[in-house]
Amino acid sequence: MIINVRSSLQLVSLASPILKQSQNKDPNIVVMTSAGGIAPIPGSLTHCVGAAMTNMMVQCAALETSYHGIRVNAVAPGITVTGARTKQDSIKWSRDQNI
Repeated sequence: MIINVRSSLQLVSLASPILKQSQNKDPNIVVMTSAGGIAPIPGSLTHCVGAAMTNMMVQCAALETSYHGIRVNAVAPGITVTGARTKQDSIKWSRDQNI
């Protein structure tokens, strides 16, 4: 939580006042998060909770900074099923359980 959520919150908090004073015509803040914050991923409880917290922080920051013309967006990539990600071989899950 400290690495994923707190660091994003602190960086948005530090960047917002600078962007408010900036002469940039299109100030943006982009935060990396995960699709796990939108839909749960089996076996990834803390990851999903942290991503959901980050997603909500981005939404709140976007609302608070919109008056100053600052956009706050999140990039939330999904999961790529690879051999390292699958649990089918290690714990004998069926193909349907592994998704």
